[in-house]
Amino acid sequence: MFYIFVDLVLDPTAAVLAVAFLFLVFYVVGSVYGRRRVAGIVRDFSAAVKALGGRLTGSRIGVSAAVVSCKDVGRFTELSAVVSIPPVMNPLSYLVAKLMGRKELVIVRAKHATPPKHSYTFVRKNSPAYRYASRWGKIVGESGGFVVCSSEQNLDTDALEKHVSKLSAFGELHLISISRSLPHLQAYFLPKGSEEIKALLDVLEKLI
Repeated sequence: MFYIFVDLVLDPTAAVLAVAFLFLVFYVVGSVYGRRRVAGIVRDFSAAVKALGGRLTGSRIGVSAAVVSCKDVGRFTELSAVVSIPPVMNPLSYLVAKLMGRKELVIVRAKHATPPKHSYTFVRKNSPAYRYASRWGKIVGESGGFVVCSSEQNLDTDALEKHVSKLSAFGELHLISISRSLPHLQAYFLPKGSEEIKALLDVLEKLI
């Protein structure tokens, strides 16, 4: 009886089937959870947009990402958002994402009714975006937990202090970039409830 038990435990076919079953369960449960979580973030974002007078023009929702398109959100004539969450359908991908510190994220890109006069980027120092700060230009200043990056010469960083004081209150905000070319605004932030997203979008609109 003992040897039969050992043979069953070590049987390669049974082991492969067990692993395949676990992956299947992870895939099914992960798919359901992922789609619901992404849909929940999109729902909160859409509610925030509508509260600011905007309208949703389209959305595509998947199990780990979504794209939302909007118009007339305050003075943003066009606004789109990409929602992403760590992959939850594959245990190996999920583990790698966790080890890399990947989190849920919303990336907003917008066109403003009044194009900005300067181009600059605020990057929060303790955020994952800080590792890639140099991609947004030379670091020309630091204030309120943010570094200021820009490729412009003689940028008046003192004039940007008023913006930093407004942005510092949003701990979920990782990066905000203002540009004279499209998109006029890009923002990376962790998703929270609809009220928090509404407050953040309201502040971002007034930066330009």
